[in-house]
Amino acid sequence: MTKTGTRVNPRDFGLALLAFLVALVVWQVPALFFLTYPLRLFVTLIHELGHGLAALLTGGEFLSFHVMADGAGLAYTRGGWRFLVIQGGYLGTALFGAGLLWLTYRAASPEYVAIGLGVALIAGSLFYSRIGAGDLGTTEGQRLFFATAGNLLTLTVGVLSGAALIALGRRGSPQVVRVTLTFLAFVTGLQAITDSWTVFKIVLTPHATMPLNDASSMASAYGGPAAFWALLWIGADIAIFGAAVYRVLLRDWLRRR
Repeated sequence: MTKTGTRVNPRDFGLALLAFLVALVVWQVPALFFLTYPLRLFVTLIHELGHGLAALLTGGEFLSFHVMADGAGLAYTRGGWRFLVIQGGYLGTALFGAGLLWLTYRAASPEYVAIGLGVALIAGSLFYSRIGAGDLGTTEGQRLFFATAGNLLTLTVGVLSGAALIALGRRGSPQVVRVTLTFLAFVTGLQAITDSWTVFKIVLTPHATMPLNDASSMASAYGGPAAFWALLWIGADIAIFGAAVYRVLLRDWLRRR
């Protein structure tokens, strides 16, 4: 039986890894934050869509989601298995990074992966990037609707991200597409880990600067300290993305040594 997919090209992987390391360094320099700002918004988009997808997959409703200008986000769902819906953000982001990495090197054509992902992001943003009074049925929901000017930032991030991926798939060479998708996979996969770590530090503070977060929601709904859930996500995210990196990029290389 022949094995489908693309053998990992060390040069392609090296270029993607170099791009990611440069982005990681720039990420740590506050004065250069504007360079990584679009990536921060992209990761938030994936995080919030992860909550919504978890709700849909467990029989609930995905009402809307919101990407904030500071890089934070909100997702509004109804029903479904709350145990998975709350965790769908951090775990979903790691799964997205792992899945994108796997598809980039296992799909027959990475160009179709980019186009398919772009179409999915545009469709999800067009359909769910709205926060109206009917979504929550509360005064808070009405306030959010007017405060976000119809959630234009969320729509912009989703549509521009999707359009860029579609253009990449249609115009880019297979090598350029593969390098770019590998870069995005690393950004989202590793950002899931660092974001979980950030939440862990937040919930350890006596007066949390962001009291409403997924770890606190899990603690309130299912018990245990919020720090436990944040640590659980850190470990799970490392395991999920680490397994993908090993299977896709490292296993064959280690076997040849």
